[in-house]
Amino acid sequence: MAVRNPAWTREEIILACELVADNGWKELRTPDPKVQQLSKVLRSMSIHPVENQLPSFRSPDSVSRKTSDLMTAHPSYQGKPTRGSKLDREVIDAFENEPQAMRATAARIRASLTANSPGRDRRSGVADGVHRHHIDAALKEWWMLGRDVFMDTYSTNAADRYVVVTPGGPVDALALIVGARAKAGLDTAGPWRGDRANVAGPLRSLGYLVDDSTGNVSPEVVSAEHSVDNAAGYLRGSTGGQGFLLDQKKKVAIELYAMKRALEHYAARGDVLNTSRHASWDYEVDIGNERWHVEVKGTTGDPIDVILTPNEVMHARSYPRVALFVVSNIDVRTGADDEFVTSGGKITHLHPWTIEDTALRPIGYKYRLPDSPP
Repeated sequence: MAVRNPAWTREEIILACELVADNGWKELRTPDPKVQQLSKVLRSMSIHPVENQLPSFRSPDSVSRKTSDLMTAHPSYQGKPTRGSKLDREVIDAFENEPQAMRATAARIRASLTANSPGRDRRSGVADGVHRHHIDAALKEWWMLGRDVFMDTYSTNAADRYVVVTPGGPVDALALIVGARAKAGLDTAGPWRGDRANVAGPLRSLGYLVDDSTGNVSPEVVSAEHSVDNAAGYLRGSTGGQGFLLDQKKKVAIELYAMKRALEHYAARGDVLNTSRHASWDYEVDIGNERWHVEVKGTTGDPIDVILTPNEVMHARSYPRVALFVVSNIDVRTGADDEFVTSGGKITHLHPWTIEDTALRPIGYKYRLPDSPP
């Protein structure tokens, strides 16, 4: 019999770290439904032999302790860290530098659990009778409820490998369709097939961006996507030459100045939460009984164009209350110790923000190659 439970694997830590990241890098207590659910998921995984597991293996208490380890290992934590592991810190760094990629990895891990479950036949035709307005309604509910509550509400299994690209990370494609079936008044009882023919194909035909959560993305595609993210204001902490670092420092100063101006505006209207570290929108603001998502942009140029990521566009079109706060013509000067000093600026404020097709202009495409012949 095992003296102690097996050490946490990278896959298990990724799932726990996703919870902590979504919780603003704060620990989650044992009674939290998300902790209870993750405990069930981890106990169902076949990574560790049963004979090596104690009765306390991945219990809700142990999951809560792991979230505490991850919280105290995060760079923003000011207190004394708990006894975490080197792997904890590596996963945290990955979530900080590549949040979207790590959430896609977490979705792939969860999907593999369902895909490998034996003894259950799956139904075909999950997208039959579902239209775009049903999917849009389900997306809005996803944002309102969060992933775990949404999937529990519809008692759905995860897709085999497909995710819909959304701002805070990937949305499970199959769960989204099952939620849309409920909106359409259709039967939702599963389990359903989550393959290309039943999930990815129908969603793409309705105009949604669907990604395969398996496989290795080419470095050229990653580089291009990072360039767009950086232009749009997502500072991933990339490494490069001294000139690149100076450009990044200037860009950070511009973005932080725009964030400050937006915070000054919205703090007078309601409670403000900074979500820029783990979501593609920058602030959540409670105004009255409504929660608004605010996208912030800063630029030294004129108020003509701003760069938006695909996630930002999709979110602005799916979440019901989105605002855009742009600070343009920002003055940037070099102060003491070569630090950048920002001032001035002209504010363009769209509240609510509605994106029209005529206002968008593509500056590049990522092309998905067809399957290779056998």
